[in-house]
Amino acid sequence: MFRNFRPVLRAREAVLSKSIIINGLPLMTQEGMGSQWHFDDLEVYYQNCVTGGPGLFVVPVLD
Repeated sequence: MFRNFRPVLRAREAVLSKSIIINGLPLMTQEGMGSQWHFDDLEVYYQNCVTGGPGLFVVPVLD
């Protein structure tokens, strides 16, 4: 599912190698501008490809 995200993964690893923690607030609203780019599993993508480091968090924004 995430095979096309190699540039994101490389950037993530570069940041994590500097001991920076990446948290995430995936915008999962379905109204307004967000409706154009809605992705059902965005929080899963954030967990697997964006966030990292000790104590990280992912909090989906639903409205």
